[in-house]
Amino acid sequence: MDSYNLLVPKGQCGSGEDGYAAYAASRGNAVPLTGLTSISTSDQVCQEFGVHSDFSLLADLYNETIFFANIGTLFKPLTRHDDWNVGDLFAHNAMQYNLARGDPYDEAPATGVFGRLLDMLQKQGHHTSANNVRGDKQMLQGFPEYQNNIYEVTLSDPKDLNQYPTVTDLFDVAKQLNGVGELGNSFFGEAWADSVSTALFEHEQLLAAAVAGIEVSDYPLNGESSLSKGLNAIANHMLSRNFRNVNRDIYVLREGGFDMHKSSDVSVCQFSNALLFSLFLSEPCLTYLYPPLQIHH
Repeated sequence: MDSYNLLVPKGQCGSGEDGYAAYAASRGNAVPLTGLTSISTSDQVCQEFGVHSDFSLLADLYNETIFFANIGTLFKPLTRHDDWNVGDLFAHNAMQYNLARGDPYDEAPATGVFGRLLDMLQKQGHHTSANNVRGDKQMLQGFPEYQNNIYEVTLSDPKDLNQYPTVTDLFDVAKQLNGVGELGNSFFGEAWADSVSTALFEHEQLLAAAVAGIEVSDYPLNGESSLSKGLNAIANHMLSRNFRNVNRDIYVLREGGFDMHKSSDVSVCQFSNALLFSLFLSEPCLTYLYPPLQIHH
């Protein structure tokens, strides 16, 4: 999350600096101390941090979860006195691209951080799958020699493609036309054939999983939330891992629109509502901001 309002330094900082005062001075729209749930830490720059009270569940789960703080795509160590605009630090699109790549020195061109991770898992003998759910394919792209295809996980149930056939065995014909290439075929023709054959294989696999009844029956789906639909699709797809002969999955699901720079309350509240409402973990925060919204467990 692009936010300095979710995890806030509170006190007992090793540098002797008042962490909360420094945070409040830099943000301007700081979350008040009363709006933070304290967590104790060790081996950190501060021994006490505060989690935004709308995410108190994360504070409760702190010993079972991990915060990855101060992560980014800096190409070299910097201080507050250096030029910070290294790698377009102030451009969201550039930071998203650099985050997906995880390769600041361009040592692995056209690959993503998760794709390279799957490559190494495959090298160790695992059966891997890169899965995109309305996310960022760049993050899942690996080295070509490992042939880790990126599969599209749809939010809706698969449908028969050729529902009103005019050609008998259309898919068999399509597979034959887009199967093994021949010497002299063009690069563009081979690329098209590869895309078509991969799409047909993925669709048949999804249909077979649906016919086999592989789906999560007790997921608390909220049909109005795109995040909930995405998580439900991931849960169903994960359940089919044995059917797909996979033991290592990575999923990328994007849920945007939460720029935390402007408001310490409203923006964080919107994100909290989207996440907690999707998972049915607790009541939403600041419900007075959204009078029409009602949640019933």
